[in-house]
Amino acid sequence: MSKVGRSGVVTLEEGKSAENSLYVVEGIQFDRGYISPYFVTDSEKMSVEYENCKLLLVDKKVGAQTETELKEKKLRVEDALNATKAAVEEGIVVGGGCTLLRLASKVDTIRESLENDEQKIGSEIVKRALSYPLKLIAKNAGVNGSVVVEKVLSIDNPKYGYNAATGKYEDLMAAGIIDPTKVASRFVTIGIDDDSKRLLDDCSKIGGNLPSKPFE
Repeated sequence: MSKVGRSGVVTLEEGKSAENSLYVVEGIQFDRGYISPYFVTDSEKMSVEYENCKLLLVDKKVGAQTETELKEKKLRVEDALNATKAAVEEGIVVGGGCTLLRLASKVDTIRESLENDEQKIGSEIVKRALSYPLKLIAKNAGVNGSVVVEKVLSIDNPKYGYNAATGKYEDLMAAGIIDPTKVASRFVTIGIDDDSKRLLDDCSKIGGNLPSKPFE
C-alpha cells in the first residue's frame, strides 16, 4: 500500500516457490500521470478516470512448503491487506480492545439522558459488550481480565493499554498494536444492529439441522 497508494491495484496470488515475492508495475505514462495497461484506473467502477490517473499495480505472490501452509499464509496476507486498505480510508485507533474499553467508560455519561428504563438497560448491555474484548485478550494471556480493565482505565493517556504479548502496560500505538477505525466502528454498529434484530425476533435458529418431525 505504501507503494501504490489509495488508487492503486493490489493483487494476491499463490506463488510457485517457497518464497514470497512482490512485483510493482507502473502503468503506461499518459499526459499528466499514468493509466493502467488495461486502461482501467478505478478498480471498483472498472472505468478510466483521467483527473487522478496515476496508477501502480502490485502483484504479491505468496510461497510456502505445503498447500495447508500456503492457504494459511495467503489468508493472513489478505487480512493484512484488507486492514491496511481500511486504515487508509478512515485512519487507525489504538488496538488490543483498549479503544472499545474507553468507549464503554463513556456510556455512563449518557445513561441519565436516556428516555426510559429499557434504553438504560440497553446501554448497560452495550457497556459490558465493549469491555469484553480486552477481558478476553487478558484471559487468553493468562491474567485476570477485570484487573487489566481497571488498570487500563486508571491510565489517563488514551494511547496506553495492555500488551498481551509482553504482559506490560505501554503505548500501544508506538508498539504497533492498532486497529483500522473502519473495522472498530463497523464492529460496534453491526453488532448493535444484529442484536437489536434478535431482540425483536419471535425465534432464532443457530446452526444445526431442523428436526424431521415438527415440534409438538
